[in-house]
Amino acid sequence: VCYETTGYYRQPHLNNAYQDSKMRYFKHNKTGIMYVLLHLAEECTNGRENVKYAVYRYLQNDHGVIYVRELKEFYEKFTEI
Repeated sequence: VCYETTGYYRQPHLNNAYQDSKMRYFKHNKTGIMYVLLHLAEECTNGRENVKYAVYRYLQNDHGVIYVRELKEFYEKFTEI
């Protein structure tokens, strides 16, 4: 598995039990638009294994759109609320 759940979803644990985790909300520094962080993903392509990504969506009116951004850049452009 190449991702870790961070939103209010079921998060797998070693004993195969599931646990709910806290939603994390972020505001885009430039636009002020609110987003929800859904997952932290990890690149699985050979040679890029250590690249991590934020998987996120609009807090309101997401229209099913999911965004992905390198985690380092995400933390530069968004502030957790």
